Amino acid sequence: MEELKEASAIVPPERAEIDYNTFVKAAQEVGLVCLHRHFEGTFTLSHLRELSQEISRDLDVDLKLKDETWDSISKIMAGTGERDLPSFIARLSTRWLRLMLIKGVMDGADGHEIIKKYADHFLQLADDEGIKTIEFLLSPFAFCKEGDLGIDYIDDLPKNAPEEEKEIIEQWKLRSAEIDQDNIPTLFSLCGAVNDLIKEKYRVINEDFSDDKRMGVGFRLCLRREKKAEEFLTTEIEETAKRFGGDRSELISQIVELYKAEVIQGVDIAGVESSKDLFLYNKLFTRLDQYGIPCTVHVAEMPESEAEKAYKNLETAIVNSRALRLGHAVRLFDDNAEINALLLQVLKSRTLIECNVTSNGWTGCAPNDLAEHPIIRALRRDHSLFKNNPDRIKELWDCIVICSDDPVIFTSEKESKAFLPLIDEHYKILCVVVPTVYPEKLEAIQRGDENALKEIFTELKTKGEQATLANIK
Repeated sequence: MEELKEASAIVPPERAEIDYNTFVKAAQEVGLVCLHRHFEGTFTLSHLRELSQEISRDLDVDLKLKDETWDSISKIMAGTGERDLPSFIARLSTRWLRLMLIKGVMDGADGHEIIKKYADHFLQLADDEGIKTIEFLLSPFAFCKEGDLGIDYIDDLPKNAPEEEKEIIEQWKLRSAEIDQDNIPTLFSLCGAVNDLIKEKYRVINEDFSDDKRMGVGFRLCLRREKKAEEFLTTEIEETAKRFGGDRSELISQIVELYKAEVIQGVDIAGVESSKDLFLYNKLFTRLDQYGIPCTVHVAEMPESEAEKAYKNLETAIVNSRALRLGHAVRLFDDNAEINALLLQVLKSRTLIECNVTSNGWTGCAPNDLAEHPIIRALRRDHSLFKNNPDRIKELWDCIVICSDDPVIFTSEKESKAFLPLIDEHYKILCVVVPTVYPEKLEAIQRGDENALKEIFTELKTKGEQATLANIK
């Protein structure tokens, strides 16, 4: 017993020195599984400009924006340097994808074809990276008639909005009655268009991962807490009906139908966590559970100053929502008696945690220093539940899936011709946790043994693929 205690107390190396090129080669040969990547958080400025030109050419429509508009977009997407969730969301491409969609529809294009062009570009980026299977998160209410394209729901533009954006939105409001309504996506038709694109070009995620070598694709319907168009999802349905005219709860039935028709893989509750307490979604959770719809809750993505609210949301997510997966869950690792009981429950149920360390630093819910990220500290034994317990470290690692969240944020940290956000996130994390998670492989990895890396990637791919199978009825 004394020898075991001494062995467990050995301080692991700070990091594993892994050759980056060898790492990328091994990752791409085995293939990665991506379970948490936002559609609107992937397109960089250069991607948007490419899309503008490509769609204008292929659909014979004018999506081009003025140079001064692109300059403004560039500044906005670069961010202010603030590390909080509202600043983070402001850097995403949602506004600009919507702007081009509106511009195209007003010019006579079918909005569904524009959405399919977006989806095609998004999935090609993932395929080029070497991703084997992807479940991506699409916020349909950002691009549909019942959401941000609806006159009643268009947000007031910020003061720094480009003049051209203001003009296009104003024209959209004025001309809404004369536009061909069939060209404006609805919740149902938008999801159908994306699903059609997936079936045309990729392998729809299913139980057989061996025969079809194309990238496996499924998409999850991502709901945003802070958006007024999506308030019908909470227990405030009656109040929302008074404010916006009419009961929108039938849209929940549409979400159920989209899942039953195998158009979507599941539902994610995301957005600005501080804007709405999670318990307000209990009716939605009950409805999802009634029909066996997999739910991932993005939770505890809050700074330490808001820990108490995060803890309440964690309890709702773990106990009430019956979530198969948790997004972020940073505050779950705060290491105190109150929260450790919930963490043990997560380990026991093997609930997956979608870990996004880079974006967590930018949203302000974790330190900039990766080694100080609460999840990484736990994996490094710097947590009371894991300090001298290698078996529990293994249990925790079995619950962790490394994700890339919003890749557009990565462009601020690494300027590279290669767009490898998921590989870069794996590299960043594995360099730090290999000494405690894979101590038996440390020496081989550090001397450049590609097979040792492939063994790790095979294990991670299997874990991710099993997670996608949990969504299949």
